[in-house]
Amino acid sequence: TTPESFPELSCCQILGPLVVVWDEFHLNYLWEDFRPKLMDFFHELSDYEHRLLALSATFTEENLQRWEQEVG
Repeated sequence: TTPESFPELSCCQILGPLVVVWDEFHLNYLWEDFRPKLMDFFHELSDYEHRLLALSATFTEENLQRWEQEVG
C-alpha cells in the first residue's frame, strides 16, 4: 500500500510498534515533487521509535548525504 492510502491517519496510528521494511527507498528522493506524502511519512517514522529497514539497489551518494542530514 502507499502513504496516500491513509490520508486521515498518521503512520504511527497505522503501524504501532513494528519494523518497517521500505523497499526502493531512493524513490522518496526521486518522486518527492509529485508524491510529497512519501517524505512526510518517512519523516514521521523518523520522529518516533520505529525500526526502519530502508532498501535500495540504486541509492546514490547524494541520496546518502541528504538522508544523513535529515535523520541526523
